Amino acid sequence: QAHATREAPRTTLGGGPAMRLLWALAASSCCWLWQVHGGSVAITSSKPSSWWEKYPDSPVQFDRPHTFQHLGLPLRSMMNASDLAALMPELELRIPVAQETKRRLQEESAGTSELVDSGCIVSDLSKGPDGCWNRRAAYLPISFRATVVAVASGDSFRGWAYYMNTPKSELPSGQNTSQFLAFDEEITMVEQNKPNFDHGFWYYPVHDQGGVFPDYWPKDWTSPHNFTLGEWFFRYEVYQQPSNASTTFQFCIWQDDFQREICAPYWEAVLTGPPADGD
Repeated sequence: QAHATREAPRTTLGGGPAMRLLWALAASSCCWLWQVHGGSVAITSSKPSSWWEKYPDSPVQFDRPHTFQHLGLPLRSMMNASDLAALMPELELRIPVAQETKRRLQEESAGTSELVDSGCIVSDLSKGPDGCWNRRAAYLPISFRATVVAVASGDSFRGWAYYMNTPKSELPSGQNTSQFLAFDEEITMVEQNKPNFDHGFWYYPVHDQGGVFPDYWPKDWTSPHNFTLGEWFFRYEVYQQPSNASTTFQFCIWQDDFQREICAPYWEAVLTGPPADGD
């Protein structure tokens, strides 16, 4: 069962020199950016046994992670259409695409659109009711940090303080470890910038796009320690985005030329923009 907690906000905006340069270029050329003062953090966990499988008859096979295409994070909008439309008047003064976004959101609010109200993927790669690329003006570009830790059945999570403060070289790793860091990345997602992020998706390449199987991952995630029956822990922190529209990220794994796909729940990890004073 997924559960979420709220973490005390960090005191500084994250991102290294390259990320800050990218944001400076974005701010000067495309749009106004909402700086999430102190960051907005969501923490959740869930068990792979409860995750959604796109093809139940062809489940992802965790005993051969070296054949994963990639891990990934779809960006989801967690606001209903009418509330998100209320953000558009200020955005449309700065971002031309926001005018079209406002019109589409008004259609959603009036019930004349087939798009879902909340939880849709901010991408034009997702067709039908699950996709809401028209909302991108409120979300992209977005700068965030994503950290994922896998814990095998029978072991206990060492805690976020341990994983956030221990050098990566000193973290548990290898075939015999009973918990490991799947990834910890600082990311700036834009509308289109392949190969690692594109159209509302961010990818951690393993078998494709020049990816390399991390040497600190176990080569088998089912034996001698079973991570499919254990619990996975997720921490998402948004640094900057064009508005304070609520969002979340969904952890997914693709395998065998995308013929196998599994995704963790996302409803429990909602990021709501800047924290209130004293929160």
